[in-house]
Amino acid sequence: MIGQSAICAFTLRSRPQRALHEFTVIQLTDRRHLFPRNRICCETAFYATEASIHDVATALPAAYRQDLQNDIVHANMKSWDKGLKGAIVVLLTCEELNITHSLLICFDSDVWEWLDEEEGWKRDLINSLNEGLLM
Repeated sequence: MIGQSAICAFTLRSRPQRALHEFTVIQLTDRRHLFPRNRICCETAFYATEASIHDVATALPAAYRQDLQNDIVHANMKSWDKGLKGAIVVLLTCEELNITHSLLICFDSDVWEWLDEEEGWKRDLINSLNEGLLM
């Protein structure tokens, strides 16, 4: 679900170059304290609070900007070598725990876009993550 929603958010069919300059951030909050130790499921230990797309050139401190840009370009080059259209980067971040996990999601030329509403991808992504649906 993360990959499908992130790919839809980028409108890659009409603007595939976005994959080279932008990334998705999914903000999470820790909810493990709400459950007894024996009842924690890894799929629901965190709660998605926000999802957004950011431009590499403006969203990060300068110290991280070049590293992320290099990772994005490298991921796209690897996906092109495999015959795919490109790759996007998704950062899962939990500020409470000061952790970030990155996902590289490859896509082919058969991508689709949200035509009816600009934020439909965000609503579906957050709902699915919070229900524990990852795939």
